[in-house]
Amino acid sequence: MKWIWLLAGGMCGTGARYVLTTWMNVSVKGPFAVGTVVVNALGCLIIGFVSVLLVERFQQSESLRLFLMVGFLGAFTTFSSYIYETYQLVDQQAWFWASVNLFGSLALGLLAFMVGSRLGFMIGMK
Repeated sequence: MKWIWLLAGGMCGTGARYVLTTWMNVSVKGPFAVGTVVVNALGCLIIGFVSVLLVERFQQSESLRLFLMVGFLGAFTTFSSYIYETYQLVDQQAWFWASVNLFGSLALGLLAFMVGSRLGFMIGMK
């Protein structure tokens, strides 16, 4: 049964990533794929929130954790795409944009995780 939750979450996360990155990349024109940055930051925000609220505060089932944190968010975030897109910028010698993509995504992801976990603590306290 664990595999079903994991695979279902992965399928949903993959679909959500594709829809969001496609929409963002069409909507926001720029030198690098904005959709990947948005997906990674949003994924970090959600996993920070979910890890605190569902796992630590309310101690939800293993199935829900597998579905959301491992399956959905594992498929939703796109670290490998992030590295590949940064490499493409380096290969084009677009050093400034490669740096913005590389370090901006990391900083934004960490900040989003911190906000998400803080929200999880705040909601869990009520």
